[in-house]
Amino acid sequence: MKNFSVRNFFCALPLMFSVLLMQGCSSSPSYPESSISHTFKIIDENINLMWSINNIYVPQDDFSPMMSASSGLVCFLGDVVYPPDKELSCLSSETGGVLWQKLLGVPTGILMDTSGIYVAYGGIAGLDKLDYFGNPDWSLSMMESSVKYLHFNDGQLQLLLLPERFLVVEKDSGKTIEDVKGEGIIYSDGAERFLINYGLESKSLGLKEINWRSNVSSNNIRLSPLFTEDQILLRTGRVKGTLLVLDRDNGQVSWQTENTIISNIAFWPSKNIIFILTKDGQLLRVNSRSGDQSALLNFSPSPLILNGDSVVGGYELALDESSNTLFVLLGDSRQLFAFRVE
Repeated sequence: MKNFSVRNFFCALPLMFSVLLMQGCSSSPSYPESSISHTFKIIDENINLMWSINNIYVPQDDFSPMMSASSGLVCFLGDVVYPPDKELSCLSSETGGVLWQKLLGVPTGILMDTSGIYVAYGGIAGLDKLDYFGNPDWSLSMMESSVKYLHFNDGQLQLLLLPERFLVVEKDSGKTIEDVKGEGIIYSDGAERFLINYGLESKSLGLKEINWRSNVSSNNIRLSPLFTEDQILLRTGRVKGTLLVLDRDNGQVSWQTENTIISNIAFWPSKNIIFILTKDGQLLRVNSRSGDQSALLNFSPSPLILNGDSVVGGYELALDESSNTLFVLLGDSRQLFAFRVE
């Protein structure tokens, strides 16, 4: 999946592809050690610190989450030492102890649920499924250059590859269910398909009828949208943007935040709760229905440093619903926090 020429190719790519650069040049890390350390002040009694650790080296990716959590495990595409060498690290949700690590290909995204750990690759696109002990279950290799988006839907894993190819496989076996090329489909639920053309749009299964087209420009859609039963959660921008919540029936924006969000979106389905992080260091809890938001805590010093202002890692959130544990990774200080949330 990865050879010498591919590694050298990625070393030449610009900073916006730092996730690839880091993997191809692990002997020369794509960002330096941190000289910053953040503290926090709890505002809401419904959140409590479980543990925190330093030196978590995870690069930013524009399209897919680089950290995920489920069933007592939190995993991220990076390392716990400097200079970073490992490409996948999995820790105990309860203690933060490193359970196992892996040297993989050029990972570009990760998703976890109770069935296992799914890691996508770039360079030569691929997908691995691992069990919770790090053992390989199945592996796919594709001719495309990268996996842009990953989504779960029932027993399926849905992928958008670049160049545009929509691939749906069984989670348990990796067996192909559907394979559509050249259409830009990012998600399908069996009744309609969602695509990014000039903007996010919904089409019929046969792609002949447009159900709706949103006013959100395709240029502003980078980070993978999240699809709930009746909403679409979308954060605009590359390193900072706005959280938009769209009605799945018509594509209209139900509500939105200010242009201050620097993390991915962590969603708690059973409570209709969204967690997001702002540039000012506020960890927000937002009602997905009403848009009502409240601050859980404040990190300081603030504002947090973004890529472009300096060379930093990614800002990632992940929720382990099995233990009500919210993980917050700060890219400028390389700190990972685990909080119990209620």
